[in-house]
Amino acid sequence: MDPPARSMYYFRQRSGRLDWRRIGRVDLDRVVRTGDIAELQDVLDAAVFSDVDPRSFPLERSDLVARLVYILQLSRCRR
Repeated sequence: MDPPARSMYYFRQRSGRLDWRRIGRVDLDRVVRTGDIAELQDVLDAAVFSDVDPRSFPLERSDLVARLVYILQLSRCRR
């Protein structure tokens, strides 16, 4: 039997907590208006590679959860 093919894709280790303050500070209007995604990319990297579990989401701050979802949506936009 042949060994499994090596994938070119790998999963990066997750670490740290979601930084909700950082997510809240992103100027989404400016990102959308200017198309400058440097700040967006920085926050996405921090969010995507954080160690997330159900306790990571602040129940009393649904506005921040909605903001994170919007940031993720913006990351999938194409020109």
